[in-house]
Amino acid sequence: MWFISPILYMGFVKCAEYINIPFQRQLRRLNNIALSVFSAGLCAMSANEIYNQTDELSLHPFVCKIYDETSSLYFIMYTFYLSKYWEWIDTYFIVRSNKKVSNLHYYHHMSTPVLSYVTTFHRGVTPSFIYACFLNTFVHTFMYWYYAFPDSKIRKCKKVITRVQIF
Repeated sequence: MWFISPILYMGFVKCAEYINIPFQRQLRRLNNIALSVFSAGLCAMSANEIYNQTDELSLHPFVCKIYDETSSLYFIMYTFYLSKYWEWIDTYFIVRSNKKVSNLHYYHHMSTPVLSYVTTFHRGVTPSFIYACFLNTFVHTFMYWYYAFPDSKIRKCKKVITRVQIF
């Protein structure tokens, strides 16, 4: 499925305008809360795996070490990959609220399942993947919480969240 995900995403975006789900505002908030909590959990698991697999605190293992494919690491990798499809729901809510889907959003969500799959299952577990997973879930924890509660105190951090996400 991963290799046709860009085509599936294009179809999903086209169909989103015709799919009407009741209670969209409440479901959008619930989805954002769930994604925030999920991201926090996967972030903690990634941090724990990095800590457990790094023998020494030096630059070499952080950059060069091939990680042992433990069951927890495999779970993190596969769950992270699947979450990229879950994040498509963001696009649905954007389309249904009559907002324009930006090119950055469109191409990002179109490509991340492919990139996540290839990086996860065709290259071995490189540090770059687990760090990308850690950083992505870290920022998504705050980003999705902000989306759920845009008028909360986290609003002050909006620019920082955006900068970290772009990074």
